[in-house]
Amino acid sequence: MSTHSPGRRSESRRADIAQGARDIRGDGQRFMVGTTVVEPLLTDALLDEIRRLATTADRPALIVSGNAHGLVLAQRDPTMRTVYSIADLVRTDGASLVLAARLQGVRGVTRCTWAELIWLLAMTLEQADLSLYLLGGRAQAVDATARRLREHHPRLRLMGHHDGYFDQSPGSAGSAAIVADLHSTAPDVVVVGLGMPRQERWLLDHLHELPPAAYLTAGAVFDYASGMLRRPPAWMCDHGLEWLGRIVIEPRRLFLRYAADLPRFGLLALTSAVRARRARGGAAPR
Repeated sequence: MSTHSPGRRSESRRADIAQGARDIRGDGQRFMVGTTVVEPLLTDALLDEIRRLATTADRPALIVSGNAHGLVLAQRDPTMRTVYSIADLVRTDGASLVLAARLQGVRGVTRCTWAELIWLLAMTLEQADLSLYLLGGRAQAVDATARRLREHHPRLRLMGHHDGYFDQSPGSAGSAAIVADLHSTAPDVVVVGLGMPRQERWLLDHLHELPPAAYLTAGAVFDYASGMLRRPPAWMCDHGLEWLGRIVIEPRRLFLRYAADLPRFGLLALTSAVRARRARGGAAPR
């Protein structure tokens, strides 16, 4: 599935990318959690921004998922902190971000998980005649996802897909092959589902040599899109309890993560809300 050569980018390159990210952000009602700026775009606006970046960016543009796990990791993991700081867009992926926004008086914030977004993205790209590449997950899952996307969106330009079981370190033959395949196929949008923080680390390590496109971090998207992993019941998702349903479905993988992350995120959200209120001069939340 692929061939090229990775490495680390320079500090000046990071500064250029960070400046580019600041330049393209809109004037919406952003909020901060810790040191991370979150853009609470509604789903249609998010899809518009993905399409815009895919067609105008002259560099790799990063659209990353904002959720409790990622923001807690960013407090101690320099890679996560850097990726969140240089991202073109940090989107509201989890109910935890909706709660954090409410604590700061930011209303009307909604989330869009990858279980929904992958199908909306495919429809948007098909209509806009833009191309897609899938990277990550188990071979069976990403193969099934590609097949299902082609079945539901026959005019979608799916340029290629590759599982996440390759050597992801800088300079490895596996990563070089992926980079080469991306240059060869030149997709407009790349969905990267290597899991957090591996996907962020891989993007940061190879960003200087990736071709221009919109790169979206996507966690376990291919497990859901392939039908290999069921989603919690709709009533749980609609009431901000998807995290609890996921623990029930995958207790061994997720119980300890949520047990550690949720209290830490709660404290982070509260301290961020206090800082936001002080910055407004003690004004009551809007």
